[in-house]
Amino acid sequence: MAIESQHMNQNLPPQLIMNRYFMKTNEGMYKDNLMDSCVPLQQASFAKLFDPILASNSIDDMGMRRGPKDSFINNAFGSSMDHIQLHQLDGFIAQHAEKVRFEVEEQRENQWRTLITLIQERVLKQLKAKDEEIQRMGKINWVLQQRVKCLCVESQRWRDLARTNEAAANSLRTDLERVLAHAGEELRRGMSAAADDGGESSCCGSSDEGWREVVVPPSGAAVMRKCKKCGEGEASVVLLPCRHLCVCRICGTAMVGTCPVCHFITNASVHVNLS
Repeated sequence: MAIESQHMNQNLPPQLIMNRYFMKTNEGMYKDNLMDSCVPLQQASFAKLFDPILASNSIDDMGMRRGPKDSFINNAFGSSMDHIQLHQLDGFIAQHAEKVRFEVEEQRENQWRTLITLIQERVLKQLKAKDEEIQRMGKINWVLQQRVKCLCVESQRWRDLARTNEAAANSLRTDLERVLAHAGEELRRGMSAAADDGGESSCCGSSDEGWREVVVPPSGAAVMRKCKKCGEGEASVVLLPCRHLCVCRICGTAMVGTCPVCHFITNASVHVNLS
C-alpha cells in the first residue's frame, strides 16, 4: 500500500500533493483539539475499556449520546474537503487544457510557417525560372533584331545595286539605239556611194581592151561591222565604259584591256544581238 501510495503521489501534480499534506495536517490538528477538549477518564472508564462487554455497551451508549453537533461538523468538514478537491481538480484540468491549447497553437503555427516557407521556395524557384527564360528570350530577340538590321542593310544594298544596274541598262540601251542609228546612216551613205562609183565606171571605151571588170565593193555596213581587233568576226560586243561596238563575241569574251577605237581602258563588256 505504501508503494502504491508513493506511485500515485508521483503521478499527481505537486499542487495536489501539497494540498493533501495540508489536509492531513488539518485533520491531525482537529484530532488533537478533540483530545485536548476531552475530560480525564475515571478509573471505571479504564475498566470498561479493558472489559469487552462493558466496552461494547459503553460504545453503544456513546453512539446514542452523540449529538447532532458532531454530525454537522463531520458533514461540513467532508463537504469542504470535497469542494477543495473539486476546485483543485478543476484548476488542474484548466491548466492542462491551457497547456494543450498552447501546444496545439504552437504546432499549428509551426505547420503554417513550414507551409509558407515551402510556398515561398516554390514561388522563388518559379520566378527564377521565369527570369532565366526572359533573359534567354531577350538574347534571342537581340540576335533576331541584329539579323533584321543586317537583312535591311543587305536589302538596301541590293536595291541600290538594282537601281544602278537599271540606270546602266537604260544608258546602254540609249547608246545602242544611237549606235544603231549611226550604223544605219553609214550604211545608207555607203550604198549611195557604191551606186555612184558603179555608174561612172560602167563604160570607158569602144574596144574590148577598154572594158574593165567592175567589182562591186562590199557594203559599208559590212565593213563597219567587222571586229576592230581580229578583223574577221562581226562586231557584236559593246565595251564599257567607252561604249564602242567594235569587237566580236570571241574577242569580247576574253578580257579586253583597251578599246581598239579610242584606246580607253575597259572594265566590262555587253553582248548585243543584232540579228
